[in-house]
Amino acid sequence: MITKTNTKKISFRNKIIIAILLVGMVFFGFILPDSLGDHDKMVHFAAHFGMSFLISCLIYAFSRYKLHLKIASSYFLVIGITLVLGSVYKWMELISQGKLTSFQVSKLFEVSGYYTSMSQNISGILATFLMITYFFRKAARIPSLTFVNRVNGNNHPVGIDNRRNLAQDF
Repeated sequence: MITKTNTKKISFRNKIIIAILLVGMVFFGFILPDSLGDHDKMVHFAAHFGMSFLISCLIYAFSRYKLHLKIASSYFLVIGITLVLGSVYKWMELISQGKLTSFQVSKLFEVSGYYTSMSQNISGILATFLMITYFFRKAARIPSLTFVNRVNGNNHPVGIDNRRNLAQDF
Protein backbone atom coordinates (compact mmCIF):
# COMPACT_ATOMS: atom_id res chain seq x y z
CA MET A 1 0.00 0.00 0.00
CA ILE A 2 1.32 3.44 -0.89
CA THR A 3 1.37 5.86 1.97
CA LYS A 4 1.19 9.61 1.75
CA THR A 5 4.96 9.96 2.20
CA ASN A 6 5.60 7.45 -0.60
CA THR A 7 3.45 9.37 -3.04
CA LYS A 8 5.42 12.53 -2.25
CA LYS A 9 8.69 10.67 -2.92
CA ILE A 10 7.40 9.32 -6.19
CA SER A 11 6.13 12.73 -7.19
CA PHE A 12 9.44 14.39 -6.29
CA ARG A 13 11.37 11.67 -8.15
CA ASN A 14 9.24 12.18 -11.25
CA LYS A 15 9.81 15.92 -11.06
CA ILE A 16 13.57 15.38 -10.93
CA ILE A 17 13.42 12.98 -13.88
CA ILE A 18 11.31 15.43 -15.89
CA ALA A 19 13.74 18.26 -15.11
CA ILE A 20 16.73 16.16 -16.19
CA LEU A 21 14.99 15.16 -19.42
CA LEU A 22 14.13 18.80 -20.18
CA VAL A 23 17.70 19.93 -19.55
CA GLY A 24 18.98 17.10 -21.74
CA MET A 25 16.58 18.02 -24.53
CA VAL A 26 17.70 21.66 -24.47
CA PHE A 27 21.38 20.74 -24.25
CA PHE A 28 21.39 18.08 -27.00
CA GLY A 29 18.82 19.85 -29.16
CA PHE A 30 19.73 23.53 -29.04
CA ILE A 31 22.99 24.32 -27.23
CA LEU A 32 25.37 21.58 -28.38
CA PRO A 33 24.48 21.58 -32.09
CA ASP A 34 23.72 25.36 -32.31
CA SER A 35 20.28 24.69 -33.76
CA LEU A 36 19.09 28.30 -33.56
CA GLY A 37 21.94 29.76 -35.66
CA ASP A 38 19.99 30.35 -38.87
CA HIS A 39 16.95 29.12 -40.77
CA ASP A 40 18.69 26.09 -42.29
CA LYS A 41 19.91 24.93 -38.87
CA MET A 42 16.42 25.30 -37.44
CA VAL A 43 14.91 23.26 -40.29
CA HIS A 44 17.62 20.63 -39.83
CA PHE A 45 16.83 20.48 -36.11
CA ALA A 46 13.10 20.16 -36.75
CA ALA A 47 13.63 17.31 -39.20
CA HIS A 48 15.94 15.27 -36.99
CA PHE A 49 14.12 16.00 -33.74
CA GLY A 50 10.68 15.32 -35.21
CA MET A 51 11.55 12.12 -37.02
CA SER A 52 13.49 10.65 -34.11
CA PHE A 53 10.59 11.56 -31.81
CA LEU A 54 8.11 9.85 -34.13
CA ILE A 55 10.25 6.76 -34.63
CA SER A 56 11.03 6.39 -30.94
CA CYS A 57 7.35 6.79 -29.97
CA LEU A 58 6.34 4.10 -32.44
CA ILE A 59 9.10 1.75 -31.29
CA TYR A 60 8.15 2.26 -27.64
CA ALA A 61 4.46 1.67 -28.29
CA PHE A 62 5.17 -1.43 -30.38
CA SER A 63 7.62 -2.93 -27.89
CA ARG A 64 5.50 -2.21 -24.81
CA TYR A 65 2.00 -2.95 -26.07
CA LYS A 66 2.52 -5.44 -28.88
CA LEU A 67 5.63 -7.33 -27.73
CA HIS A 68 4.84 -6.83 -24.01
CA LEU A 69 8.46 -6.00 -23.13
CA LYS A 70 9.44 -4.39 -19.85
CA ILE A 71 10.09 -0.66 -19.68
CA ALA A 72 13.89 -1.00 -19.51
CA SER A 73 13.97 -3.28 -22.55
CA SER A 74 11.70 -0.91 -24.45
CA TYR A 75 13.96 2.04 -23.61
CA PHE A 76 16.99 0.08 -24.83
CA LEU A 77 15.23 -0.71 -28.11
CA VAL A 78 14.12 2.90 -28.52
CA ILE A 79 17.64 4.26 -28.10
CA GLY A 80 19.32 1.60 -30.23
CA ILE A 81 16.93 1.45 -33.16
CA THR A 82 16.40 5.22 -33.36
CA LEU A 83 20.11 6.00 -33.40
CA VAL A 84 20.83 3.22 -35.92
CA LEU A 85 18.09 4.51 -38.23
CA GLY A 86 19.40 8.07 -37.80
CA SER A 87 22.91 6.90 -38.71
CA VAL A 88 21.67 4.99 -41.75
CA TYR A 89 19.74 8.07 -42.89
CA LYS A 90 22.82 10.28 -42.48
CA TRP A 91 24.97 7.80 -44.43
CA MET A 92 22.40 7.71 -47.23
CA GLU A 93 22.40 11.51 -47.27
CA LEU A 94 26.20 11.56 -47.56
CA ILE A 95 26.18 8.96 -50.34
CA SER A 96 23.57 10.91 -52.29
CA GLN A 97 25.68 14.07 -52.05
CA GLY A 98 28.84 12.27 -53.18
CA LYS A 99 30.75 13.19 -50.01
CA LEU A 100 31.50 9.63 -48.94
CA THR A 101 34.61 9.21 -51.10
CA SER A 102 35.92 12.75 -50.57
CA PHE A 103 37.07 12.42 -46.94
CA GLN A 104 38.26 9.88 -44.40
CA VAL A 105 35.52 8.67 -42.09
CA SER A 106 36.69 10.62 -39.03
CA LYS A 107 36.98 13.86 -41.01
CA LEU A 108 33.68 13.13 -42.77
CA PHE A 109 31.85 13.04 -39.42
CA GLU A 110 33.14 16.53 -38.59
CA VAL A 111 32.50 18.06 -42.03
CA SER A 112 29.09 16.52 -42.73
CA GLY A 113 27.32 17.43 -39.50
CA TYR A 114 26.97 13.81 -38.38
CA TYR A 115 27.53 14.69 -34.72
CA THR A 116 25.00 17.50 -34.94
CA SER A 117 22.40 15.16 -36.40
CA MET A 118 22.98 12.50 -33.76
CA SER A 119 22.74 15.13 -31.02
CA GLN A 120 19.40 16.27 -32.39
CA ASN A 121 18.24 12.65 -32.61
CA ILE A 122 19.15 12.17 -28.94
CA SER A 123 17.08 15.26 -28.15
CA GLY A 124 14.08 13.66 -29.89
CA ILE A 125 14.59 10.45 -27.92
CA LEU A 126 14.71 12.43 -24.67
CA ALA A 127 11.45 14.12 -25.68
CA THR A 128 9.89 10.68 -26.09
CA PHE A 129 11.10 9.67 -22.63
CA LEU A 130 9.68 12.91 -21.24
CA MET A 131 6.32 12.18 -22.82
CA ILE A 132 6.36 8.61 -21.48
CA THR A 133 7.38 9.70 -17.99
CA TYR A 134 4.94 12.57 -17.70
CA PHE A 135 1.85 11.59 -19.67
CA PHE A 136 1.75 7.79 -19.56
CA ARG A 137 2.54 7.54 -15.85
CA LYS A 138 -0.06 10.20 -15.13
CA ALA A 139 -2.73 8.35 -17.14
CA ALA A 140 -1.92 5.08 -15.36
CA ARG A 141 -2.83 6.67 -12.02
CA ILE A 142 -6.43 7.41 -13.08
CA PRO A 143 -8.31 4.33 -11.80
CA SER A 144 -11.83 5.17 -13.00
CA LEU A 145 -10.89 5.69 -16.64
CA THR A 146 -11.88 2.67 -18.71
CA PHE A 147 -12.07 2.50 -22.48
CA VAL A 148 -13.79 -0.85 -22.98
CA ASN A 149 -17.44 -0.46 -22.12
CA ARG A 150 -17.97 2.11 -19.41
CA VAL A 151 -16.66 5.59 -20.06
CA ASN A 152 -18.08 7.45 -17.10
CA GLY A 153 -17.96 4.64 -14.52
CA ASN A 154 -21.56 3.43 -14.72
CA ASN A 155 -22.79 0.17 -16.25
CA HIS A 156 -24.46 1.76 -19.24
CA PRO A 157 -22.59 1.24 -22.50
CA VAL A 158 -21.98 4.18 -24.76
CA GLY A 159 -24.83 4.37 -27.25
CA ILE A 160 -24.24 4.97 -30.95
CA ASP A 161 -27.05 6.19 -33.16
CA ASN A 162 -26.73 4.17 -36.39
CA ARG A 163 -29.83 5.61 -38.05
CA ARG A 164 -27.89 8.44 -39.68
CA ASN A 165 -24.50 8.47 -41.28
CA LEU A 166 -22.14 11.32 -42.12
CA ALA A 167 -23.04 11.32 -45.80
CA GLN A 168 -26.58 12.43 -44.95
CA ASP A 169 -25.27 15.46 -43.08
CA PHE A 170 -23.69 17.02 -46.19
